[in-house]
Amino acid sequence: MLKRLATKLCLTVRGFNFEKRPAPGWALAGFWVCVEREMKKHRLLLYAVISRRVRGKALLMVLFLAMIAIYDLFVPALGERWPLVWVALLASLVMWFYYAVLLRRAALQVRPRYLRLQGPLYGLNISYERLLSVTTTLVGHQYPPDQISGHERELLKEFQGATAVLVELRALPPAFRRRRFWFHRLLFSTTRPGLLLMVDDWMAASRDIEAARTKWYDQYKPRERPDNRSLAARILDS
Repeated sequence: MLKRLATKLCLTVRGFNFEKRPAPGWALAGFWVCVEREMKKHRLLLYAVISRRVRGKALLMVLFLAMIAIYDLFVPALGERWPLVWVALLASLVMWFYYAVLLRRAALQVRPRYLRLQGPLYGLNISYERLLSVTTTLVGHQYPPDQISGHERELLKEFQGATAVLVELRALPPAFRRRRFWFHRLLFSTTRPGLLLMVDDWMAASRDIEAARTKWYDQYKPRERPDNRSLAARILDS
């Protein structure tokens, strides 16, 4: 019953069929049902690695400072320096929340009208019109171990022989210039403008992007649909 209700709400919002004037709350619920059903999400493994490396250390720091702060409440031993411990505890708690919770938000969202590169704090929308191609590449070809820093080499250790999705773009969106600080540089290709996506299932990610891109062109720009055939197929048809 709930599934039928969700489907009805989804169709109502998508078709703007408000004959029975549903309450705003139900319409909003239907809208989010539509978004969740049509959006495909692929988590970015680079951020998962960063989270795994730091969140445990941040939690230990939180527990250690919390023990000192609580001890000082009963046995004043820090004197006038007690505010520093609470400030450090708050800062370490924020750091733990960032690495343990916010980093898990990082993902590529394949939406009906655009791709969304969702970072821990900010997201960047990329129109399908900007896409040139969706291919695959080896992470080690983009970032050879002898050409990156030691920290980056540790982050990419488990990806050096892995396949990543390469989304080639005509150009990066203008908004990216203002938000580049919020995205890790290893998310981007070194050979051409584009995204280097290390995800759980690169085949599923490539398939979802191509399907959404084709559907978008069929719906909004049917005459400008990109020719994804091979060069041999184009020559035979000419």
